[in-house]
Amino acid sequence: MRRLNLSDEVVELLDRITPAPLELGARLILLDCPGFGDLRLNKLVDKFDSASEILSTSASEIARIRGIGRNLCTILTTHHPAYFASSRFWSDLETVYKRGARLVLRGERGYPRSLTTLSVPPPLLWVSGDHCALEQAMVSVVGTRKATPGGRKSAYDLGYALAAEGYTVVSGLAYGIDSEAHRGALDAGGRTVAVLGSGLLRMYPYTHRGLSERILESGAIVSEFPLHTGAKPGHFPRRNRIISGLSVATVIIEAYEKGGALITGRLALDQNREVFAFPGDASSAASRGTNNLIRSGEAGMVLTVDEVLSEVNTLIGRKSISQKNLKDSVTELKSPSEQVLVGRERSERTRGRRISSGESSRVLEVLSAKAVHVNELTRHDNGPLGLLRLENAGLVRRLPGGYYIKTGQKK
Repeated sequence: MRRLNLSDEVVELLDRITPAPLELGARLILLDCPGFGDLRLNKLVDKFDSASEILSTSASEIARIRGIGRNLCTILTTHHPAYFASSRFWSDLETVYKRGARLVLRGERGYPRSLTTLSVPPPLLWVSGDHCALEQAMVSVVGTRKATPGGRKSAYDLGYALAAEGYTVVSGLAYGIDSEAHRGALDAGGRTVAVLGSGLLRMYPYTHRGLSERILESGAIVSEFPLHTGAKPGHFPRRNRIISGLSVATVIIEAYEKGGALITGRLALDQNREVFAFPGDASSAASRGTNNLIRSGEAGMVLTVDEVLSEVNTLIGRKSISQKNLKDSVTELKSPSEQVLVGRERSERTRGRRISSGESSRVLEVLSAKAVHVNELTRHDNGPLGLLRLENAGLVRRLPGGYYIKTGQKK
């Protein structure tokens, strides 16, 4: 492999990095190639065993792959030699070596198993820091950038408690709730993962570079974007789907009515993950989004850090653990994808058992005649949480428009 302007130290050690420089270079080219979205790159990854094999395959064969076509094949074959010959390509190789980052291909060891359950997983993923952080049970903590002092404290306390309990805390490195959750996990001596809406070399926000360095010491930073990609509004929903996809549960602490944290919560629901939210003062705009999630039944209401720990422990089927026996306990957990499927079933059965006849009778009585809107139902018994438990227990079901009906009853 031709090398341009690389230091003697890097030239000597490049051959020992994983993957080999030729394969890593091919992955850099694929990730940087314009026009190839996740779906098309996944088709290539599924067809071939490695990125280097993709680039060594004839253009006519690649063009015959369904969904690729001749136009995209032309883009790939013209971009390949141009990028390979550029100084940035070689600079990127050297940067990867010095930072200890990995560009992981979907399907290979080191790619987070929990992301393989997504409808369209990221085909390539940058991972910098402690890769073991992505092998533990993960819980995401998200919320608004414009957090209240109380919201920031709750995020810090929850991040601290989850990390002390042995979970990896996932968030987006943003101001407000995200950064406090990261700091809490770090101060507890635990692991945290930051998912970026930019490339690793364009850290956003830049003022959190100190925090990102702390994260790299005991956690990981993840991005699906090329190294030099800047932060753009359209990148954050993509980032959010990774935050929720990595996690067995997403906890939203504060969110405005149209906040990005609500996107993360709804993506988590689409991915069959659990969503919890802290309620807030009805007069506070910072709590309007979370209150609405609870009210609609999209999120389970949690009032304390201990409630979150109890819910998550129940979800993945384990008892409370401490840092002292963390190593032994974590090895007994199922894979993240199995935790989501098996844990959800166990959590729902447990919630069903916690519903007393007194708690459910009034709601079921109201629903005995016809479908009723959630606003009316949450005035009875145990509010949104009680309604969510009835739904999880199979006693009621949700209809479009925020209406509920008793199970087995016609509209």
